[in-house]
Amino acid sequence: MINYLTNTGTNSVQLNQELLHIELEIQENAHYLLKGNIESSIPARNAALVTFQFGNKSGSLISPPYLGISNSATVGPYKYIPINSDKKEQFLIAFQTPPESSHLTLGFRLWNSKKKVFIDNKIEVVKIKDEFELEAIHNLFTNEIELAKNYWSNIGVSKGYTKDALWSHKISDEIISFNPSSVLEFGCNAGRNLKILLGKNQSIQNYLGLDINQDAINYGNSQGLEKLRVGDESSLIDISSGAYDICFTVSVIDHIPQPLNVVLNLIRISKKACLLLE
Repeated sequence: MINYLTNTGTNSVQLNQELLHIELEIQENAHYLLKGNIESSIPARNAALVTFQFGNKSGSLISPPYLGISNSATVGPYKYIPINSDKKEQFLIAFQTPPESSHLTLGFRLWNSKKKVFIDNKIEVVKIKDEFELEAIHNLFTNEIELAKNYWSNIGVSKGYTKDALWSHKISDEIISFNPSSVLEFGCNAGRNLKILLGKNQSIQNYLGLDINQDAINYGNSQGLEKLRVGDESSLIDISSGAYDICFTVSVIDHIPQPLNVVLNLIRISKKACLLLE
């Protein structure tokens, strides 16, 4: 099924906080694949989302929650639209329809991002026919996650991540208010935030910075931050509960495929507080 977000005839539409809706007929208890193209100036897992509203043949709304679809008090049932690179790319979102459903309203919008995000006007919704297609789609999603990690691993050292920044001072002051003796930053890049924090409070000797960008870690090490090392979400699992007084991130969670798992691990590792600046 081919659908269009607007009737303007344009090839793409800039997303904002207002929902762009499409309505379509669907079959109950079936698997579908949502296809489209999206473009942003920077990869971001959570910069855009699509909302779901299922209805029955009588025209009544089927109340959420829906299987496999997150639910928010703010926007209702939704799935994030993954943005894995800084170029136009196809996105694929799989979903399952609930019992007694006959039609679906999809809503596309920007979410927690100041970056410009454009989505193609043409949206396609395809019914998945059998378990072989389901397995192929699962493998494709797994590959997309690896592509996103590969991008951030090889982006190199950017001046934007090494120069002084206001939010680095803000998060440092907040951390110091807890009087910590140990801190962990997840997604530290070249260690800018840790460097400012340690400069403000030299009593913090036990620290750890984790990032998947080897070049950024090497740069941070060369600047005197010896306790930066390469690591991703799986690295958190091996760290014992309460190992650090404070765990924190700065503009990281929106780039992670499964952010809740990371947040729960950071909370577990934190003895005093877990701070997320997004």
